[in-house]
Amino acid sequence: METRVWHLYAASLLLFAVMFGIWHVEPVPPLAWLSGCFVWAVATFPLTIWYQRHQRGLPMFELVCIAYGFAYGVALFTTPDWIVIASHRIDLDWDLIEWAALLAGMGVFTGILTFFAVNRSLAHFGMGPLSLAVPVSTRTPYIAACLSLGLAAKVFDLFHPSSEAAYGAIVTAAAGQFYIGLVVLAYDSFQGQKSQVPLIAVTAFATAIGLLGGMMETAMLPLVLVIIVRWYVRRRLSLVLAALTALFFFVVNPIKYQYRELTWSGQESVSAADRVLNWLQAAQTTYLDFKDPLANNPDEEADTPIDGTMQRIDLLHKFAYIESMTPHTVPYLGGLSYNYLLYTFIPRLIWPDKPKATESTDLVDFAYGFRFYDQENRGTNIGAGFIAEAYANFSWWGVIMVLGIQGVIFGVLDRLLNDDRYIGGQAIYATVMMLFLNGIGTSAVVLFGNIVQFTVVSILFQRLFCGSAAFLRRDVQFGRAAPPSRMLRPTVGTK
Repeated sequence: METRVWHLYAASLLLFAVMFGIWHVEPVPPLAWLSGCFVWAVATFPLTIWYQRHQRGLPMFELVCIAYGFAYGVALFTTPDWIVIASHRIDLDWDLIEWAALLAGMGVFTGILTFFAVNRSLAHFGMGPLSLAVPVSTRTPYIAACLSLGLAAKVFDLFHPSSEAAYGAIVTAAAGQFYIGLVVLAYDSFQGQKSQVPLIAVTAFATAIGLLGGMMETAMLPLVLVIIVRWYVRRRLSLVLAALTALFFFVVNPIKYQYRELTWSGQESVSAADRVLNWLQAAQTTYLDFKDPLANNPDEEADTPIDGTMQRIDLLHKFAYIESMTPHTVPYLGGLSYNYLLYTFIPRLIWPDKPKATESTDLVDFAYGFRFYDQENRGTNIGAGFIAEAYANFSWWGVIMVLGIQGVIFGVLDRLLNDDRYIGGQAIYATVMMLFLNGIGTSAVVLFGNIVQFTVVSILFQRLFCGSAAFLRRDVQFGRAAPPSRMLRPTVGTK
């Protein structure tokens, strides 16, 4: 089994290298091609280890690494070597892009090393997973409570949004319980303990709410979580479901920009019916009434809706642009964008005027011209990504340091929560980690600043239904069992 996995890993890298050696948006220099292949090789390595260790635990860290592979590896071949800043096209030297890709790959590699090192060290010192069991007797009420609370928070925030930071923190914590309940429901459904009809209905409803809010991340996360849990439970990835989900994203994502113009431009709350009509109108404008915005300038290349989607995935060229501007035009921030982490644990009940975590994203955006100050409350934050932010603060060594720390945090979360015996911990782990699948394109403090609070709140909410005894009891609640120190030796679970 182990040999076959490594053969498949080598074959996948060869396929990647050949495919993008033949096809690319524009001619790619040899060193740039090698850089892109290097990033993809690093990004897919943890998933290979996961398969080699018999698919133990939810592969959330592994998928975050894959997200880096797309943003910094695949993007090198699928997006052109320029970036638009303040409606102006800025061409980037291939030397900058090559170095950005290599540095991103080295940063991700460092994060992988620290992830496995911390996980193994905790196992060596006897630190096992938290016994977050969800007994069968209370599982249905717990699922119902999570889904009800989460959907209520999502719907309320959709029609009654507020810029108040304390309000946003409460709504985010409540809405996050939905994803925890969805993971538990998906596990029971794919195990055959519950019908899949409720799972399909709840997932579709949550996706619809995300679309009505104009946020593709909110619309996609329920779909992605269900696919991951199905993959984990049945020990095989449904390529059909994954392809349909990817197709859904590529078709719908370009429409969201026009939808936001129609829905977010006014001050009054827009009804659900009007939001549906806005989606239909936005789809017509995007695909049926699409006009080349550069038709009067044939020397430029026009952006199609699909081009916009590919550029949304791309973080490599933003990184290369920041690299070109720092420190000659924009001085190093010196850790300024990470200041929020110094007081993130202070509750807003004690400090109502505590700065928002999103101010870190604003700082980088405004410094490098991704947005301007008069755009602060319009639309969504652009986000240069964890890697570019680290470089903007500390240069190349900041990328290595920040990604290394990220690996440490992920390793601790994996060790404490991601155990095959405890669905409660895995559900919380999946909910926390799923935010990083898209969140690598925002500021680090926006996500890391709230991990501890959300995890603690979620554990306490889970204990209300499962009882404190379940937290202390190390009973096996799944069909397959894992040894207490699952990092020390691999076992083959029963299918």
